[in-house]
Amino acid sequence: YVFLQYFVSSIQYPVSSIQYPVSIYPWATKTEFLKLISYAFIFFVTLNTIKTKQQITRILSVIITAGFFMSIFYLMRYFGAKAPQGIINPDHFSGYLGMIIPLGLGLLFIRDMHDAQRTAHSAQRLLLFFTIITMSTALFFTMSRGGMFSFIIALLFIAGLTLTRKSIKKKGWITSAVAIFIILTIAWLGATPVVERILSIKAEIASRYFGGRLPIWQGTLKMIKDYPLFGTGLGTFNYIFPKYQPASIISKHYTYAHSDFLELLSETGFIGFVLFALCALLYALYAFRRFNARHDPWVVGMSIGLFGSLAAIFIHSFADFNLHIPSNAILLTLILALTIIVLNLKRDKFGERVVFKKIYIRFSRILMYPIVLTAFCFYIFATLRPAFADFYFQKAMSSKFQTNQSILNAKRYTLNAIKFDPTNASYHYHLGKLYSKLLTISYEPSAISYELSAMSHQLSAYKKAVELNPTNSKYHQSLAWTYGQLFSLSKLSAKSYELSAEDCKQRAISEFEKAIACNPNNPYRHRTYAIWLLNHPTEENIEKGAVSYTHLRAHETSLHLVCRLLLE
Repeated sequence: YVFLQYFVSSIQYPVSSIQYPVSIYPWATKTEFLKLISYAFIFFVTLNTIKTKQQITRILSVIITAGFFMSIFYLMRYFGAKAPQGIINPDHFSGYLGMIIPLGLGLLFIRDMHDAQRTAHSAQRLLLFFTIITMSTALFFTMSRGGMFSFIIALLFIAGLTLTRKSIKKKGWITSAVAIFIILTIAWLGATPVVERILSIKAEIASRYFGGRLPIWQGTLKMIKDYPLFGTGLGTFNYIFPKYQPASIISKHYTYAHSDFLELLSETGFIGFVLFALCALLYALYAFRRFNARHDPWVVGMSIGLFGSLAAIFIHSFADFNLHIPSNAILLTLILALTIIVLNLKRDKFGERVVFKKIYIRFSRILMYPIVLTAFCFYIFATLRPAFADFYFQKAMSSKFQTNQSILNAKRYTLNAIKFDPTNASYHYHLGKLYSKLLTISYEPSAISYELSAMSHQLSAYKKAVELNPTNSKYHQSLAWTYGQLFSLSKLSAKSYELSAEDCKQRAISEFEKAIACNPNNPYRHRTYAIWLLNHPTEENIEKGAVSYTHLRAHETSLHLVCRLLLE
């Protein structure tokens, strides 16, 4: 479905009333599509290489060890000590730990207690128990309420599952012991900030603010209302949300909706969201059906831990965007694959059914190998080109732009980036900015023809950026300002651009209005428009300035003064 969004976008330019599954910015959808393919490769590689209990235990031990050391480092930083940096955002770190801790509980459930190995296993269980308590304490000290509540619900879910299975019921005390020691450890380290953070949810509910999330969700719901069926395209929230961003939160730029499910609904529409929900439901039904059919204590105990991880990230995703963080998304991919592996460790044999499976597997390998190889080569080609483009673009951005030669070098790097990834609008926009800087440094009052030539290149770059990403108000504003400069030059010189001065003026006004339409609550867009109108004070422009003035905030003195002068 995501590929369809990208493919249709490449042959049908999106319009305001979208009737097809198109993306408003195909490059962003292509990028997200490649990420999905990456996660799919990780899923299938895990599914086809991890086949024994020893392998499962080993990979889980590595995951838990990484989570433990990151928790130690986080607690050190929290209490003022210097330590390496892990996942930067505490909310995402809590989501990461929320998936790892239940895995540790699963390993606790499956530890055997043979007499010959009693001492060794007791030491392992004690170490694992300490690791779980440490990670749980770090999770609560992230002060992420979403992480705390999703983890508590996951623990209750695990406790409920242990009570339903006789093979694991006797080990249900482990969950209670973990909960008690978590409370004692937090109390020992200082529970006051954690308790205050948890209780603050009452005030958030009363104010209906939810940590700033409610205004974001309100804007997202408006997006869904405008693009209900097919959405705006996966990965495009960052680019279209300014159009719907409430004025109360205009001071920040929001890349994500702070709700994975709400963002998915806005980007893929009801059709895409229903497809996702059906896949998730089929997976859950399959997993629980296999879980109910299994009676091996090892499989049951490990499955409960994996189910707890999935429950934690599922609940947390309602109020955060953990699944847009690659580390969390990759961990979830591994857990999804390991769940299927654990539930199918011992395959049932039913005579002819096994023969059919063998024939099917042999036939599918002959058929699928060339298909998979072709797809993998295409994937490598599709991911290497953006990587090379980003390499050149970073070199262009590292230039100091102080001399003519440094700008020319940056321009060369940017053109190379565009060569490798021509659908990235930011590269074209940066190229336009370089032409503008080159014009500033090389400016000569007598060289009107040179100035017009440079501006035409600048204009072409901005127009391409707007064509690729028509929802970016900054691109429209830069294009409008360039048209405005061409209008001024055409009036001052006998030489003119291919458009008349009046055409340049009208296009400048049109692009300024599009910039405001793409980000209507941003005072800077109104301010820039007002400044341009002030520089061209006709009666019509003064009337337009009055409209722009009404959208500006009274406390912004400089904007207020500009519009007062304009109106006078």
